[in-house]
Amino acid sequence: MIKYTGRLSIIVCLLGLLTSNGASASDKIPYTWYDGDRQRVTYLDPDIVAVFENNYEDHSTRKALGSDSSDVVATYGGVQILRVREDSSAKRQPQSADTGGKLSPVFRDGGKGGPVRALPGGVVIRLNPEINADDWFTSKGLNVIRIIPVGKNTYLVASEPGLAALNLANEMHGHEDVVWAQPNWWRPRAKR
Repeated sequence: MIKYTGRLSIIVCLLGLLTSNGASASDKIPYTWYDGDRQRVTYLDPDIVAVFENNYEDHSTRKALGSDSSDVVATYGGVQILRVREDSSAKRQPQSADTGGKLSPVFRDGGKGGPVRALPGGVVIRLNPEINADDWFTSKGLNVIRIIPVGKNTYLVASEPGLAALNLANEMHGHEDVVWAQPNWWRPRAKR
């Protein structure tokens, strides 16, 4: 379950509706995640989505998004950022669009205009060192994709893209056997 940061965020949302800067209430709804023990906040940008592995060229993706190629805002390797039309199912609920499981809402750090991030799927989990990882992940029904070479007992586990990855990371963060858990965020790489 997504955790909202409290009553203050509702007040911020309402104030956003009253301002004349054109920001929608959705731009002000914070989503929390954890970076180690530190709680972080990011904001959903309802106007764009990320499609991974050039999946946008697939007819079902274009149909679900109600888009054509002119809606591509940016391309970063195999990731395309698309502007979402108002009539698109992805505008109403990105996770319901049938795109072959490669679609994520886009979040912005700091709100409208901030750096973008998206969730291609996967959660990075560090278990307590004394935990047997194979047994633990099996008991939780989680599939390990690979070991992450950051300390002992750190793994990338499989999840659906988008909000499912954020939800799983937040759920695992609170588990007694987990040192920390965070979504496997995608961010554009800076050009060198």
